[in-house]
Amino acid sequence: MKRPPVGAYDPYITIASPGGKPVTKPRFRVLMSKSMWKQWENAVSQAGDQNVQQLWNHLAYRPDQLPLLGSVTRLKGGHMKGKEGWSDVHHYEITGAGRINYQFHPDYAGGAQGDKHAVVKVTSIDMSSH
Repeated sequence: MKRPPVGAYDPYITIASPGGKPVTKPRFRVLMSKSMWKQWENAVSQAGDQNVQQLWNHLAYRPDQLPLLGSVTRLKGGHMKGKEGWSDVHHYEITGAGRINYQFHPDYAGGAQGDKHAVVKVTSIDMSSH
C-alpha cells in the first residue's frame, strides 16, 4: 500500500477506499494526518481488508449514523467536544482489532481552494488489544 500524496488538505492526506474505487460517490472525504500513515497500514494488516473496508464505508457514507456493522460510541468529556463545526469525537470499534477515533464536518472549507466539502478526520488509531 502506497501512501497517498499530500494534496489540498496538507498536513492531511485523503484515504481512498481499500477495495478500490467505490461504485457510489462517497458523501464524505476521509482524511488523516500524514504522520498516521504507518498506523493506518498496521490497521489494515491487523484487522484485515474486509473489516477496514467496513470502517471506510462507515466513514465515507455514514459517519453521522450508527454503522451497519461494528459499533460507534460518541466520547464524552470536554476535550472530546467538537469545535467550529466539527462533530464530537466518535470511537469506532474495528472488529477484533482496535479502535479508530474520528470527527466529521459537513461543510469543511479548510482545503487549499477554500471550497466546502463534507469531510471525516481520523484523529487516532489504536490497534492494541482491548
